[in-house]
Amino acid sequence: MFGDSGQFHPQQPIQFMEGLLDPIIGSQGPTFSIGALQSDTVSRTTYTFTVDIGAADDARAMHFLCTTTATGASTSFSSGTIAGASLANSIDLQVSVSYCTILSARVPASAGSGNQTLSITLSSAATYFTVFPYRSMMLNSLTPVATLTSSANPGTGAINVSERGLLFATARQGNTTCTYTWAGVNEDFDATIGATGRSASGGSYQAGAAEVGRTVTATRSAAGNNFTMVAASFR
Repeated sequence: MFGDSGQFHPQQPIQFMEGLLDPIIGSQGPTFSIGALQSDTVSRTTYTFTVDIGAADDARAMHFLCTTTATGASTSFSSGTIAGASLANSIDLQVSVSYCTILSARVPASAGSGNQTLSITLSSAATYFTVFPYRSMMLNSLTPVATLTSSANPGTGAINVSERGLLFATARQGNTTCTYTWAGVNEDFDATIGATGRSASGGSYQAGAAEVGRTVTATRSAAGNNFTMVAASFR
């Protein structure tokens, strides 16, 4: 998690920040809580982290913004679980060795509460892995209302968001350290992973009224290569 120095430390349990949402929004639709960034710079096929999934509740779901760099030609999401619940790939994008995905799962009350194991297996080995979690409540479906992908720099696209719907987005680039400026979502993390310039960022948004073609843009402060950006909206 981030400390006073602005640096983050891998393999630390994620604690959620409660009370971030307007209670009026919470009473009329889904709500969500924001976690904290974790990373692992070791080359692996399976990554594991400790995640606080909050109180046991059948209305609970978890969402994970993940980015990584393949150690071979490419990699992709293969399978995963959070507290034993299977993860689904909501949207992903591979550009050369850069990969990003949004993973989601219903986590029923029977899965327990508090710190639980997140396990993500890739199709082939990767490194410089980042994961950023959200917990949502009262979503109607984990099938995205809409998705977008972009391999441009800046990454950009238009996406529909339902009334009171949730929107998550993440982006990555390789070989150049940069920071990100987001439009269309509120930035939740921005980090360089390891000493070789891989950088990742992401954010979230909750609509009031339904929006058709909301523009989401991730502008990078410096150009590298292998640009990836994905977004998904839920209701």
